[in-house]
Amino acid sequence: MCPDVTVVIPVFNEAGALALNFASIKAACESCDESISYLFVDDGSRDATREVLTQIRASCEDVEYLSFTRNFGKEAAIEAGLAHAKGRACIVMDSDLQHPPSLIPEMIRMWREGYLVIDGVKRNRGDGWLRSLFSNGFYALLRKTSGIDLKGRSDFKLLDRKVIDFYVNLRERHKFFRGIIAWSGFSAKDVHFDVDPRSGGGSKWSFVKLLRYAFVNIASFTYMPMMALGWVGLLTIVVSSAIGLISLVRWFLGEALPGFTTVILLLAFIGGVLLLGMGVVAYYISLMMDETRDRPSYIVEICEQ
Repeated sequence: MCPDVTVVIPVFNEAGALALNFASIKAACESCDESISYLFVDDGSRDATREVLTQIRASCEDVEYLSFTRNFGKEAAIEAGLAHAKGRACIVMDSDLQHPPSLIPEMIRMWREGYLVIDGVKRNRGDGWLRSLFSNGFYALLRKTSGIDLKGRSDFKLLDRKVIDFYVNLRERHKFFRGIIAWSGFSAKDVHFDVDPRSGGGSKWSFVKLLRYAFVNIASFTYMPMMALGWVGLLTIVVSSAIGLISLVRWFLGEALPGFTTVILLLAFIGGVLLLGMGVVAYYISLMMDETRDRPSYIVEICEQ
């Protein structure tokens, strides 16, 4: 018999506090009238996470888990969890308790009212100033270029089965979970929460990973980087024309030209713009190649369901 709600929990190297954190999640769910199951997705952990999941499954009949062959990333783990979940609704949440389990009953209540998406929105990020600055810049750029406002949005969501089927059946390989759910336009209700300190270890996201994540998601939703190159090219033409006009006027006035300095700087500037443009276009082409290859977003090694 299918459960009413499946809680999908992506994990990566969470062995230290996973069992204790799951106990908190399960305790919060026990106050709900709905039948609830739990699906962990092990994103290729290199510690004892898989062994801990085996122990948790043995102690709780409502627990299932998938284990990837390697680390494919959180977006792939979310997709796999939604694809394998059996509930009429799913709650996607982190295992480190930064997504407060105490909100689960409230999210289910809102779902019962008819909303198809219950969206967890952060009141505070709980990050340092550098990450907050980077995140705010990313969300502002995404809002300006795509019209999608994701500021404060998180992966902490409840999705109705209609939304789950829509998301899983999307044919694109690089899926931006937060962005696609916001873009889809299903009836949604926000639930706000404060981000608590992580329970068990630090963030698995390095600054380099965050930069790559940001660029991949911007490229998935907008052609702005390539369009911006056109404006940079126009600026280059304006600057080059101005320098050429100044040099021509000075030649007519009989003044000595400043040698090769201007020419060298101009060539270096134009060369940099061209290389930047080639890099951006090459990245979009690589995304197209990923789509046409049609390789899976993840590979499941173990499926305990």
